[in-house]
This record gives sequence, C-alpha cells and structure tokens, in this order.
Amino acid sequence: MRVVAILPVQRFLPVLGFLLATSVNPSQKAFGLDERYHTYQEVILELDSLHNTFPEITRLDSIGHTTRDSLAIWCLKISDNPLLEEDEPAILLLGNQHADEVLGVEILMWMLSELLCRYRTHDVRATSWIEDLEIYVVPMWNAEGHTAVEAGLTWWRKNKRDNNENHLFDYYDGVDLNRNFSLGWEQGDSIPDSFFYRGPAPFSEAETQAVRDLSRQKRFIITVDYHSPTYGRPEVIYFPWIRSERGGYAPDRWVIERIAYNMASRITKDSGIGHYDWINGGAGNGYHRTWQYEKFAAVAFTVEVSDTTIQDPDMVDGICRRNLPGIYYLFDRAAGPGLTGLVTDALTSQPLEAEVIVEEAYNPNIAPRTSDPVYGRYRRLLQPGVYSLRVEKESYHTRSFTHIIVRDGEWTELAVELEPEITSSPEIVSLSKGFYLEQNHPNPFNQRTVITYHVPTSGAVKLEIFDLSGRRVASFLEPVEEMGSHSIIWEAFRASSGIYFYKLTTAAHSLTRKMMLLR
Repeated sequence: MRVVAILPVQRFLPVLGFLLATSVNPSQKAFGLDERYHTYQEVILELDSLHNTFPEITRLDSIGHTTRDSLAIWCLKISDNPLLEEDEPAILLLGNQHADEVLGVEILMWMLSELLCRYRTHDVRATSWIEDLEIYVVPMWNAEGHTAVEAGLTWWRKNKRDNNENHLFDYYDGVDLNRNFSLGWEQGDSIPDSFFYRGPAPFSEAETQAVRDLSRQKRFIITVDYHSPTYGRPEVIYFPWIRSERGGYAPDRWVIERIAYNMASRITKDSGIGHYDWINGGAGNGYHRTWQYEKFAAVAFTVEVSDTTIQDPDMVDGICRRNLPGIYYLFDRAAGPGLTGLVTDALTSQPLEAEVIVEEAYNPNIAPRTSDPVYGRYRRLLQPGVYSLRVEKESYHTRSFTHIIVRDGEWTELAVELEPEITSSPEIVSLSKGFYLEQNHPNPFNQRTVITYHVPTSGAVKLEIFDLSGRRVASFLEPVEEMGSHSIIWEAFRASSGIYFYKLTTAAHSLTRKMMLLR
C-alpha cells in the first residue's frame, strides 16, 4: 500500500510557476502521469466522441464548474430518451473525487465505451439497462485537482481552493471534497493545510454543490464513488454505516450489505485470487456516501480500487475489466426487488412530496425519506419479503398499509392517495358529507381493477368509463340500498393500453378520476 509523503511548503513552492502555466493547457501532455491515463482534455474529447457516436442514447452536459479554475465538470447521461427527464430509476457513478485517485476515471471511461458498444450490437442486457434506467456518469469530478496531478503533483488530493487568498497555488490550498458534505461535516479536519481539510462550510465547494443539486433533482437510488487507497484498506467496498449517535447500524443495512456483497463478489482482486471485501464505513466527516444515504435513502457505496492511487499502467486495463461486472450487477439490481409508487392528493391527483416510511427499515434519528415533488414517486430497494408502509404529510391524513408482498426481481407498485384534512373547499365538503370516489386499485393495472366509492344515502349510482377521446367504453348502473362503501370491478378485456377516466354520478354529486391500463 502506498504511503503519501507529506511534503514541506519549501519543496512545493518551486513547481508553482510551472503548474499555473500548464495545468490546464490543452496542448500539454501530462508529465506527472503515464500516457495510459486520461488527462482532463482527453476525457472531454472522448466523452464528446461517444456522444457524437451515440446521440440517440446520450446527453453530454456540464453539471457545474470547479471552485478555482472554473473547469467544467462533465457528465454523460445514458438513456433511451436522454433529452427527457423520465420517471425512471436513476444511478450516479462518480470518479476522481480525490485528485490523485485516478483509477476511477479509467474504470468509468472504459465502462462507457463498452456499454454503448454493447447497445449498438443489440445486446439484450445492455438494451434493458438503457431503456429502463437513467445512468449518470461523472468520470472526473475533481477536474482541477486532476490537472495538478497531470502537471506533476502526483500526490495532490484536494481541489485548488485558495485557502490563504494569496492568489498562488500552494500547499496551504485545497479542500477534500469527500469531507465537504453536510452530514458529519463538523467532525472533519478544520486545518486548511491538512490533506483532509473539510472546507470553511458544508457545500462550500462548487464541485460538491454540483453533485448536491443534481442529486436533489434526480434522487438516485444507487450511487458509487470510485476511489483508490492513499491510506487504509485496498480492494474494498464501503457501505453505510456504523454511527452510534444515529442508532448504530443503518436501518437499511440488511438490504445494502447484501447488495454490497453481491457487487464485491463480482470484482476479482488484482492478484487474481479472491474478490473485493465489503464492510460498514463510518458516517462522520462529511462523506458523500453517507449524505446520499441519509438524504435520499440511496444505496450508496465507496469502492477502493486496487492497492494504490496511481497504479502501474500495465495493470490499468485489467483493473477496468475486473470492475465492470460489479457495475453491471448494480444496473440489474435497479430493476428490483423493491417497493415503489406515486403519492398523490386524493382529490386533485396532483403529486405530493410526502414522508414514506418502510416500517421494517425505519430510524427516527435520520432524515425523512420522501417522495419526489415532480412525480410524487418513491422508490426503496428491498429484499423479497412482507412489509408495512406508512405515508405522512402535514395537512393530510396518514395512510398505513400492511402485508405488502415484495417479490424477487421486480418492483412492487403501490400507489398512495392522501386525503387532505377537512377544509372549506367544495370537494372536501363533499367528502365530509360522505360522498367520495377512491383511486382505482391497482393502478396502473393490466386487465382487472377495482373502483371503490362512498355514498351518504341510498339511491341510484352510475359509473362511466371514458377513453382520452371522450368515448364511453363501459357503464355501470347500480341501485345502492344503503349508505357507505361499495366497489365495482372493471374487467377491461377489450380495452387497449392508455389513460382512462371514470366518473361517478348520483342525484346530488359527481366526481371524476383517471387511471392507466398497461397491457
């Protein structure tokens, strides 16, 4: 294992002029790295080439710029509809959080090329990933730190924040990006010239802000940081967490550890003997992994690749090839098992951001896991089994579900409608008087669905079903002899896939809802 030498300032100053002159010069081939390793400019050119070769399934965009040099942080999105933001599971893969840990760049660039070529040759497995997922890849997160390594500072770890504000790039500068996230930030190193300096505040760095903002938008279900050991254990996958002040092990540990094991067991060590290890990592110090887990319930890993930061160039290709099965396993695992659904307002059908609690994986000491505000979608990767769910939102009635069966290899869909607490709106007044039309269940459905309604009095009730063109495709007329709840089953034998509306009418009331048929 390589031990980093802590160099005195006097040994660092003579190279400053050279670094400032050449670290971002696109015509300068790095002398600090073997030519097998990508430079920042080579990453840009190769990503652009991949995007131009596969424009129908990729989008190349910057998610932000670095703190000091304002270098673009490039991200390649892979999806069958790359220009659209779809309601699909999203995965984030990151490389080069630490400047000298360059193997992650190589693994992700190798993976991008292979995955896109597999799609081009109609590989069934690769095609399913690209059609069913949104895959975001940031090969070189710490771009300005990488340029310092390219220029000769092969031990440099941080970005290049000007900590002492002297307008020179010197030993006192830089922030460790994996100590700059908000969860546990206060426990990090506060000394600016430390290799592990946490920064002046959580998310003080443009690089961590870029990943934070992208994650808030996409709510990734899986994230992976690729590192390589400057210190500590080699060839290991860390997962959340051991943290006594938050109730010990992560409440999802039994799910995440199993996924970590399956990923690790697919990555052969450099020696060719055995596979990567998997262990609980700590939760302090502002780690990206633990922030993703607490904030969004992401299955979040840190992979320590090989046994040193800058490996013998003859070994790089083999390291890349051996790591790909681990990535591809995660793509498969994103198809389930797990629990998902939309949380909506029971009256307006509008999506809601609500707290979604899987009772078997709940810890009140960590941040609430919520559905997203755009679709109202929640997703939790789980093991096959039976679960209970509770959904809460201020000003809405809590809903609880029990005996939810999650089966292997698929997502279990459970839509949740939350009823607003009583207000003066006309719809709520109707509800308070005992007239209400529930969302059909299941929804979406394949052939058969149940529509439940509530009426305050006896009398005739008519239920009509219409397609998007307004054509009536089914009608039910029922004499209701008593008040309360009643159900109608629609067997949609002859209907095609699409959105339908169902309308309930009595002598005094009328309500309409929509549903989706998927063949």
